[in-house]
Amino acid sequence: MHFNFKNLLGRKDNAAARDPASSNNNGGGGGDAKEEDEFVESSGRSLASRALGKSQAQNSTSTTNDNDEEKPPTNEEEEEVVVEENVESDENEKKKEVHLSKHPQLQGYIVLFASSAVNLSSSLQSNLSSPELWLEGVGMRIIPASEKAKDFALANAGIVGGFAAFALIAHFDRFSCLKGIWMKLFKPNACFEKAFLALLIIWCAAATWINTSVRGLAGPGKGQFDIYFTTWISFIASIWTLERWYVLAGHSSFVTFFSSWPHRGFAWIGFFGASLGNFFFVLDVYINWEDGSKRLPSLDRLFRDVANYQWIVLIIVCLISFVVALFFSAVELFRVSRVGVASEKAKWENMTEGGTLLALVGCWLFCVIVTTSPGGLGSMYGNVYFFTWACTVIVIKTFLWWVRDWRRDIHLAAEMEHEEYEKAKQAVLAQNAVALSQRDGDY
Repeated sequence: MHFNFKNLLGRKDNAAARDPASSNNNGGGGGDAKEEDEFVESSGRSLASRALGKSQAQNSTSTTNDNDEEKPPTNEEEEEVVVEENVESDENEKKKEVHLSKHPQLQGYIVLFASSAVNLSSSLQSNLSSPELWLEGVGMRIIPASEKAKDFALANAGIVGGFAAFALIAHFDRFSCLKGIWMKLFKPNACFEKAFLALLIIWCAAATWINTSVRGLAGPGKGQFDIYFTTWISFIASIWTLERWYVLAGHSSFVTFFSSWPHRGFAWIGFFGASLGNFFFVLDVYINWEDGSKRLPSLDRLFRDVANYQWIVLIIVCLISFVVALFFSAVELFRVSRVGVASEKAKWENMTEGGTLLALVGCWLFCVIVTTSPGGLGSMYGNVYFFTWACTVIVIKTFLWWVRDWRRDIHLAAEMEHEEYEKAKQAVLAQNAVALSQRDGDY
């Protein structure tokens, strides 16, 4: 803080200049002027001393703060800080801790337990006494299962149901002494539950292949629909439950991951899975239909009457389809993309994809018409029937997706041409206006 004595003394001089008469009347300013000078000097000293004291106090305060900042914390203070941080972290973990009954995987375990219960009930009744039961009004035959097939179906239902029951007990247990163990085994991002679900998926995949193949208990033409659908439901539910585990652990879901691929990568992945699965199912029927139809003469007769071209066409179309789908999926997977920048395809690449999809649509429409019609190799409800329809639906939807994008590109190109036309028209009109103004100025 600085004090200007000149300003203070200047105020007195200005006052004297404004009122010279009064200064003359007081003896030429001898006594009063002296007193005023002394008063001004004393006031200046007092203000200067105050400013000096204030600046010294500020300096002492800043020095004290600097000393406090430079002073390192003691061991006791560090221990107190660590203890407080541990207490806060424990409180935050308790707040974030959610009971197992609130986990989304619980829905998958409930579905697994219910499907295994239905599967167990149907497996117990799968070996009917009559060699062939005709359902009146439905037009379906139910073929009784062999003892070996029945035993495997019962074992599958028991294993899946046991896995699901174990998980349900762990998720609903709140009162026993094991609830702490359940929390450690099934907490978010727990390795035990991940391995538990992976093992369940492997088992359900093997059981689905065995039960629903042409030689299985619920193969095509056997009429064991409860076992067929509950086996597939268990397999799908196990995959869905593992996906929920990944989401709860902070990872992205399978659908989100595949949907993040650019353009039609997600559709090509689905088409690849459906066509590859159908390829193996058709091969299974082609190789093992004689063993699978020994106990059903009508089914044996149907497969014997199937034309050879149906087998050849469907196998070749499935083979070409999953190879092409794998190629386009790999192209979209390794396509260079940047955040916030739209990925664009070359014109030749886009037209190639459209032509390929159009050819695949024609092939699969022919296959679904021929093979799923009465007398076709996939005319009975089974894996070939459902997967042939799935491939047809997926490839049609993918082609319609391509048509929509193609029409959008045409619309954008037409809009760009229209904008260029408008800009050119405005430029011509401006030039004409300038020419007319110059001509008017010449006149």
